[in-house]
This record gives sequence, C-alpha cells and structure tokens, in this order.
Amino acid sequence: MRLIFNQKRLTFIKIANDIHKHRGRKVARCRNFRGIKQDSLANQLNILQTEMSRIENQVNIDDQIFTQIAEAPEVSVEFLDYFDENSALQHISK
Repeated sequence: MRLIFNQKRLTFIKIANDIHKHRGRKVARCRNFRGIKQDSLANQLNILQTEMSRIENQVNIDDQIFTQIAEAPEVSVEFLDYFDENSALQHISK
C-alpha cells in the first residue's frame, strides 16, 4: 500500500496495491490520456460505443477482453494495468 498526497483536499489517500482495482476506469483514463475517443476505440474493437461505455464502468474486466482493449491502442496489458496519469506525465516532462 502507498500513500498519495491529495493537494485539493490536503489529505492523504491510501491506494491499495491491487493492480486490478477498477480496470474500466483505467481503460477510460488511458484512452483519454492517449487522445482516443470512446467511439474510435469501440470501432477498433468492433463493438458499439454503448458497450465500450459499459466496459469502462466495470470494476472487473475479463482478462481476454482487457487484452484486446490494450492491444487496440497498441499498449501492453501491463501498461494498462499499472497506468497512472501522474507517473505518465512525469515521464513525459523529463
């Protein structure tokens, strides 16, 4: 478990080491970070945009589907599982 300082609330937030915690949210954040629209990703996966929205709202996503989602924007499953906007921004700014 690690602690992250939340500047907006001036509190510390505990973040569990569970890499699978809300995989749908990770998909949405990574997609947004990469500048990919939801309907565009859905088209790459041959599914409807409404299905993509449903997937992004799921806490747990089947590993096979998660792998297909990761491959569509050409990222690894590990990248998607560990995706964190703050870390990504720090690497870009260096």
